Amino acid sequence: MIAILTLLSLGSIMTSNTGLFYQCTLNIGALYPTTQTLDAYVLNALVNDGSNFSVTAAITLFQSVVGCVMVVVVNLITRKISPEHSLF
Repeated sequence: MIAILTLLSLGSIMTSNTGLFYQCTLNIGALYPTTQTLDAYVLNALVNDGSNFSVTAAITLFQSVVGCVMVVVVNLITRKISPEHSLF
């Protein structure tokens, strides 16, 4: 059970908590370079420049592809070590 939950949580390794990095800091100048994550960048691009859909879609697709690759690779490693704990 723990192995399956770990595998599934690796799929969201590229995401961040938008509430923490965007809403709490309110884009304060001193904190902006430190708290600029991919999700916060996508939200800033959509809020500030509403016509920038292609860049935000590409970033979101990149996050999804990296998450999917992570799940598949770690599942292959898990299948080599312990086949009964792999997802597929």
